Amino acid sequence: MAVACMGTQSLGQVTLRSKDPKEPALFDPSFLSHPYDRRVAIEAVREALAFLNSPTLAEHQDYIVDGPEDGSDEEILKFVKRNGISMWHMCGTVKMGKPDDRETCVDKDFKVVGLQGLRVVDMSVAPMLPHAHTQAIAYLVGETAAEKMVAEHNNQ
Repeated sequence: MAVACMGTQSLGQVTLRSKDPKEPALFDPSFLSHPYDRRVAIEAVREALAFLNSPTLAEHQDYIVDGPEDGSDEEILKFVKRNGISMWHMCGTVKMGKPDDRETCVDKDFKVVGLQGLRVVDMSVAPMLPHAHTQAIAYLVGETAAEKMVAEHNNQ
């Protein structure tokens, strides 16, 4: 059994490794850095274990392969940190916003602020990870950007 924590609050960062554009960027997702995320992870594992240990399922299991040493918050969190993985559906790394906001990287038309001829059209402009698979939202972002580009081209 696996649990997935959705709507996480931890904020990571993407930084340049060097001035060389061929060098891959550095990604630090800062998993579990927000108290909300730690609480959700602990409670999700606790609920999963309660389900696995329910009378109906417990009579059909020989043993649980891996799990926390006990049911304490500390042990569950250690288990999550040791075994948790990412689905790597990162988003929100390129802020879309108003022109007067210093943190804005992309305007409402997906254009990179301060550059001409460059747009960002992917999940990095989504302000938060949706509580669903990212594919549908990625399609919507792409379709919205395409409509804006077609309209812009037709008005020239």
